[in-house]
Amino acid sequence: MIKDEDRFKNAIMEKMKNDEPFFAGFDSARNASCYFYNMKQHTKLECILVTDETKVVIPKDMCEWEGKCIFYSPKIETGVDFNVDTKQSVFFHMKGDSILPTSSFQMIARTRNMKDLTYYCVQNKEKKYKYEKLEDVKKMMKDEQNITNLYMACSYLDIDDELQFSENSFFNLYCYNEYIKDIYEQNKTEHLKNLLYKNGFKCSEMIDEIPNQLSKELKSEMKEVVDTCTEEIFNNWVDGKIMHENFDIRKNILKLSKKEDIIKYKEYVYDRTTFENHGKLVLLMKDKEFIKEQSKDMLKNSYKEFGIHNVFSKIELLGLYEKETKIERFKYENATPSVSDTTWKMIVKLFRKTSKKPETQPDVVKEYVSMVNNISKIYDGKRIMENKERKQVYVLNTDTLKASYKLDKINDKSRANYCSDTLTHIKFKTPKEKEVVGDGEPLEKSDLDYGL
Repeated sequence: MIKDEDRFKNAIMEKMKNDEPFFAGFDSARNASCYFYNMKQHTKLECILVTDETKVVIPKDMCEWEGKCIFYSPKIETGVDFNVDTKQSVFFHMKGDSILPTSSFQMIARTRNMKDLTYYCVQNKEKKYKYEKLEDVKKMMKDEQNITNLYMACSYLDIDDELQFSENSFFNLYCYNEYIKDIYEQNKTEHLKNLLYKNGFKCSEMIDEIPNQLSKELKSEMKEVVDTCTEEIFNNWVDGKIMHENFDIRKNILKLSKKEDIIKYKEYVYDRTTFENHGKLVLLMKDKEFIKEQSKDMLKNSYKEFGIHNVFSKIELLGLYEKETKIERFKYENATPSVSDTTWKMIVKLFRKTSKKPETQPDVVKEYVSMVNNISKIYDGKRIMENKERKQVYVLNTDTLKASYKLDKINDKSRANYCSDTLTHIKFKTPKEKEVVGDGEPLEKSDLDYGL
């Protein structure tokens, strides 16, 4: 185990300069891309990047990847066995923000004939356990049945038409997975180390080595290289020189048919995070009824997340917090510490908070900004001096909101279901309501002019 990321990066670089093949796994697709684009030019060997964005086809015969430098994200976690006669060096980089240590171990173990393993873990603070035992999870789920959709698979009506939980296999499996996840989240680095030890790895580390990440300057330089390479791929796609499935999907969802519009909003096409944030920002400007209906549909039709953990439920709960604390969307000057215990319990569960219920006006605002940023980071915080006292203020990034608002006009020309009060507050032009005919369809200009 290496604690200094510079030393980890140099270890990979040495292999590349010596034209030695390897497998390098990353629990972050962004980091996998960053290392790949910044290092591929330092070897004569073919380098391959495997993430959900690159859509690389994994060969049935993994011998095709022998003698190559493979950089991969959790896209390769299970179902791949790289088993060749030549022993392979393996590198693994764990940021610790996404997958569990069990999945990290699975990524490492894809190489069956391993020569050596070098891994680096970002040193994060240990987290407190949420549950002391499995029964605590089950009790929590039963106590909070009114704020989850667990009843969809684990409930029944008794003879008095009262909702009751059935501790069936689905319920027990969910609780067990939640309990195990809580254990692993406490310290992913130590749990990964323990998994390696238990499975026969002989691990060594320099105890006195100081944990250290790459400098901000170097990270910024590496990111610039990634942005340049990504934009080059985008330009080739726009010019029809290459195919790119994800770019096509995003372009179609955004309804960008004109080349000039595609280029204008290129970051929304080639960057998944920007694309996803755009959708969330639009939803934050929609009215409560629209969000409520979308939330109901999500819970009714999706078992994937098993609960209320989706963006519509988060925004609906944000609206409830606003109502109880006298906050309007993005307008919190009149906020009051009046959130109910029930609502706060719902917020703690859905937003995975550990903080106590806010009891002062500044704390109410702080938690509100935190919830909005959890959905999509749109507030920046800074400390200022006011009346010789330090004060925390929050700045709303209206430019980003405006960009999403304008972009959504291409997708939805009528801009239906926007909250007029929210648009007025952030000084956006409110969409004009279209006159409708009997069947509910908007009147077009040709309809109005018919017969005149």
